[in-house]
Amino acid sequence: MSKFQFYDFRAIDQTLSPKEQEEVSAWSTRAKVNARKAVFTYAFGDFKVDHLEAVEKYFDSLLYWASWGNKQLIFRFPLTAINLEALESFSFTLTSYDLGFDYGIKIHVRPHHALLEFYTTNEDEEDYVDEAGKEMDQFTQIREAILTEDYRCLFLFWLHLAQTLEEHNPKLIPNFHLPAIPAGLKNLSAELETFVDFFGIDRFLIRAAGHFSPEPIAIENAFAQALTQLPESEKDEWLLRLAAQEPRLDRQFKNRLASFLQKEDTTRTSTEKVKLADILALAKTKPKNY
Repeated sequence: MSKFQFYDFRAIDQTLSPKEQEEVSAWSTRAKVNARKAVFTYAFGDFKVDHLEAVEKYFDSLLYWASWGNKQLIFRFPLTAINLEALESFSFTLTSYDLGFDYGIKIHVRPHHALLEFYTTNEDEEDYVDEAGKEMDQFTQIREAILTEDYRCLFLFWLHLAQTLEEHNPKLIPNFHLPAIPAGLKNLSAELETFVDFFGIDRFLIRAAGHFSPEPIAIENAFAQALTQLPESEKDEWLLRLAAQEPRLDRQFKNRLASFLQKEDTTRTSTEKVKLADILALAKTKPKNY
């Protein structure tokens, strides 16, 4: 099999200026650059620029994969737009030099941004699928979901790493604290389905996690109720900021309304006692009609 690498950088929150496009184009003769994206493909040679630095300075996301088993998905977030503590609760790295794999979720904090990195390297999982169907377009909505505190992708990837750890060192599993189980794992969006397929997350593991996942609340009704609790003076302030066309105001406003939402006690009590071992054990069972 020939060696192949694919880099797909995207500018989402704002476009690249003509000067920035020129700077990015200078990175490689393999560059295909416009105001919103930069794509590099290699059958020989390699990308000479540090991935993280490239995203931090110019872009909001990167999808990378190589035919020898390397995959990487990076999102850049403004620090003011995210719950950094929540993201850091999913940090997880798993490396075995003897077995040739390196998996992880990392959060890289910069002065004004946080870079969320999903990555897998497995020398035994060479990828024979061609370039088609592996472009950043299919993953950008995952970034938007994270900005609205939908952490399903983080939770599923975290479970994927925990399942791998159990295969190689099951004695460590009882010591792991399970992150909060997000709602909506029974029905995944199209972009989450793509995320699951790209990283090879076990479908039985997802089914097991979904067994303990609460149903999502009717968000429109919940926001309407939360809006009644917002002081009139604060509503006026939000309207003024809207008139000033403040960037990312919609996300900030939704997060503000979410702070008023009353989470049902039954939702929390039904999941807080679930152990990681419970999900991993259930994932090993198969439906009778399988």
